[in-house]
Amino acid sequence: MRQLNIKIEPELYHLAASHAKAQSTTLSEMVRQLIKSECHEDKDGQNGKEANSHQLDKRLYDELFTKNTQIGQLHQQLQEKDTQISELHRLVAMAQSNADKWSGQLDRANLQLEDLRQKKPLFSRIFGKG
Repeated sequence: MRQLNIKIEPELYHLAASHAKAQSTTLSEMVRQLIKSECHEDKDGQNGKEANSHQLDKRLYDELFTKNTQIGQLHQQLQEKDTQISELHRLVAMAQSNADKWSGQLDRANLQLEDLRQKKPLFSRIFGKG
């Protein structure tokens, strides 16, 4: 058996590999079969080749359409997640702002309590000077 090396676009490679996997065969075997079907005249002649080629084109197109649909759905899900993350960031910022406000109020209340606990001289209690 002879070896054949070809270069193809990554998208075509992934599409062909997934097609081969769906047919439970290897990519090499699928390419061998395609080459054989192209090089050998079958009983139906050229019409058979065109029908096989058309079927393969249709299957590949259907797979590509399905993958594009899935990509669109994943893109939409990603946008929804981005929106949710932005909303969570906004809520965290609001919570932090509220925590800072409550902390400031608590500090002021503690200072007032501390001030009330200190004993003041009689003169300052009567005249409010201190």
